[in-house]
Amino acid sequence: MFGGDRPPSQKKKLKVVEDAQAARERRRQEKEKREQEALYGNAVLTIQCAYRQHLAKKAVVSKKREKIDEVLPNIVELPSLQYFEVMKWMISVFDPAADLNRFMKLLKPLVNVILLKKPSLDTYFGLLLNKGIMKEWIGQTGTVLVACVQLFSVLRDTASHHQYAKTLFSIILTILDWKKWKLPGNTQRDKLCGVVSMSLASSLDKKAFFQSVKKYYSISLMVVKPRCIVVTFAILVRILNVLHSSPPCKKDVPALLCMELLCTPTIVMEWVKSGETLPFVESIFTWLAASKENRKSLFDNLSEDVNDCLYFVGNLCSLIRFDDAKHHRIKNETVQEVLRRCIDLCFQSGSDTRKRKNNTMTTEHPILGNCSGVRINRGILDVMPRVMNQMRVLWSPRYVRVLMNDLWIETDRLMGTNTQPKSSKKTVSSTTATTTTSSSSSSLTATTTPLSSSTTSTTT
Repeated sequence: MFGGDRPPSQKKKLKVVEDAQAARERRRQEKEKREQEALYGNAVLTIQCAYRQHLAKKAVVSKKREKIDEVLPNIVELPSLQYFEVMKWMISVFDPAADLNRFMKLLKPLVNVILLKKPSLDTYFGLLLNKGIMKEWIGQTGTVLVACVQLFSVLRDTASHHQYAKTLFSIILTILDWKKWKLPGNTQRDKLCGVVSMSLASSLDKKAFFQSVKKYYSISLMVVKPRCIVVTFAILVRILNVLHSSPPCKKDVPALLCMELLCTPTIVMEWVKSGETLPFVESIFTWLAASKENRKSLFDNLSEDVNDCLYFVGNLCSLIRFDDAKHHRIKNETVQEVLRRCIDLCFQSGSDTRKRKNNTMTTEHPILGNCSGVRINRGILDVMPRVMNQMRVLWSPRYVRVLMNDLWIETDRLMGTNTQPKSSKKTVSSTTATTTTSSSSSSLTATTTPLSSSTTSTTT
């Protein structure tokens, strides 16, 4: 009665329950197995589809490039519409590194437009008047402009690449200036071309353009004697003039010039040598004088690299010298503040190491002397004498007085007489300027003494 075996009916019920649980577990495991197999199958299928798609795209790209290569020998003789289609193929597969030579050969018809002696409608730019493809032509021309900008980032310091740079600058200038399209004169046609060229200029990514140009010129100018073609500087100045005169671009140009191109070693010296007019010079100083935020953004940008700050000071000095020659109006207060702040940034990295001469992380900079945290390479050593040549304007009589303006005013106030030099023709040596600064104002010693000592060491 107690502890006996269970009745047969209860055993049968327990067995049915256990069999049902086992069957449910088998079904669950089989379902998970099917789902896992389906997942693996989908993953394999996805990988295979992606790889086959990649191969298909690669095959399409290679076929288009083969077609382009077949057409390239006779590209100059092609009619405008056919050339338009070939350019469309090129843009669809364009890669700056892989298609550099191919794209440069494809630009020959556009270069021939520049060389035309008489206006003609049978050119690539004449397709703008075709209403059927006008919208597509504008989009394609904008893409060609972007492709030309991208190619600057892959150029190197070789003779063929410098020739490529000249061609690219010429094409960009031609696209941005509708007067170079060489179309027959017509009032309505001129208005249309002006509007289209202005829209192309406004759609250009100017920051990317300035950065690409800076990268190319940083490689080219970081040598004792620049090997890049001199004409490219003149063409670049013309492009800057076009952008500066275009209302949609006028606001961005001064800031980008200060942030990008003026941080390229000795580029302004080459601009001045090119003999082109520089109407955007006044806008640079106007932008610097406009607000403290503009100057703060500039100083934040320059503080990242001391060498860029030195290049900026050198280029600013070349602009000052050019401005003196052209008798532009520059606010001395702005120049004074910018120059002083830049000089402070230049020697900020060396201030601590001068106190700890045994610091093993210091390097000998050709201008700054014993400094830390400054990258030194062969190119910097080669370009620094040319940068010093630009900076010599800091010791001219006028700008010694500009930098010492507060000192002169305070001296006049204390003595009650005019102690400022009356003649700007007298020469003031760097040693005299440094001595005056160090003996009269302790606040200026940190900015002028290192520069004068570096000048002495460079001269020696």
